[in-house]
Amino acid sequence: MQLQTLIFLSLFLLTNFIHRQASAHPNGAAYYKRKLECKKTQGMHVKSTYLDCEDFHSTYRFSFGGYQTEVLWPENESIWVECRMVYREGDYAFDEMITGMDQAVRKRKFAIQKWRSQTDKALSFTAQHPDNHQISYLCDVKADSGTVTSNTLKALNFSQSILEAKTKIWENYPVAEGEKLTLIPTLQEENFNGKVFFQLPILGAREFVRVYTTRGGEKLVIKHRFDDFEVNYAIAAYLFSKNEHIANVPKTEGFRVDGKNYVVMPMIEGEIKTQQPPSFDTSVEDLFDHYLDAEVFVFDAIVAHGDIDFENNLLTDPNGAYWFIDNQYAFSSRTDGDRSTQENHFHINFSPALVKALVPIEENISDSAYRDMKTPKKLYQILDEALKRQKDKVEKIVSKDQRYYQEKYGTFLEESAIKNLMIRLQFLKNRLEQLD
Repeated sequence: MQLQTLIFLSLFLLTNFIHRQASAHPNGAAYYKRKLECKKTQGMHVKSTYLDCEDFHSTYRFSFGGYQTEVLWPENESIWVECRMVYREGDYAFDEMITGMDQAVRKRKFAIQKWRSQTDKALSFTAQHPDNHQISYLCDVKADSGTVTSNTLKALNFSQSILEAKTKIWENYPVAEGEKLTLIPTLQEENFNGKVFFQLPILGAREFVRVYTTRGGEKLVIKHRFDDFEVNYAIAAYLFSKNEHIANVPKTEGFRVDGKNYVVMPMIEGEIKTQQPPSFDTSVEDLFDHYLDAEVFVFDAIVAHGDIDFENNLLTDPNGAYWFIDNQYAFSSRTDGDRSTQENHFHINFSPALVKALVPIEENISDSAYRDMKTPKKLYQILDEALKRQKDKVEKIVSKDQRYYQEKYGTFLEESAIKNLMIRLQFLKNRLEQLD
């Protein structure tokens, strides 16, 4: 038994050593090999698949699929991703190349290879190092029976995120001009890390949201987030609220430690109130007089929050003010493309749960028929009433041009998110002018 164990360890160390040695590439470059073992799970859509892949260094999530295509996944076979980490000049250590690949996944630099011949539909993806164009990463998805293929690469949706990196680093997310880090220095001084996080009390029903009490007695809410986008969009929601003087969002900072992403904010004392939905014939005036602050609805419309409901992430403080406390899905039109900016689909820029609460379904309309409707007439009436009540704030927001929003929030939002924000603001500006 001891001999078998010794042989296994020897082979394990030898394999790891071989993968850490650079090989010669046919074009004169050098490369390291990397193999990540994968587990396949069902994605959010019927024809989408999550591939969670890991080795000793990192755990990545690759997402494949879409409504127009399908990956031909083998049944009952092992699946892995085989990568070549190539460098054309200089000399790089294996760990440096791993760190660069982590950055490429975090920043979503990988894309499906589409320049292969039409007869070769091997599932492969590639990326350049985010900061060094001499380094590139070439990966193939493989199984016991050979390379995994797809019906068509052109229509294949692909995304990626980093679930864990083994490197122990502390890295702060960008800070907007005029902003100062106030929460993170305390966490650093008190040696917060990933191990500490999982020992903290869970807040609510989700294990990735926890409460940290500093040595000085201050309570902070710390949330584990899967990738940079969820952190940056949460920060952007806070900054938008603060700079444009609309709604309440706790100060939000982001950091990465032990290879994982977090946001941190002060804990707001208050409660999640379960609201009794209004009846279908409730007037829009009564809706805002007795049921909801118009500012909440307007903020949701502007940032296309996508994840607001009364029973989860809209907190009411002792003074009766609403707080948006969960904002990684703010500016969520980034996932909906141009469809989310068309006027007749404007309702999908609102949080679905909020819309359903405010516009109850008539008894003679089925859920499916309701979802297929264009924006209900009553939703426009609610929007117009909210705009009337928040007219001064909205007029200031819609009067600013794209350059302003790009300079103010471009560090945290993708260009497409800024573009869709401007389309929404133009839509709201037009609604205001019609009200006049």
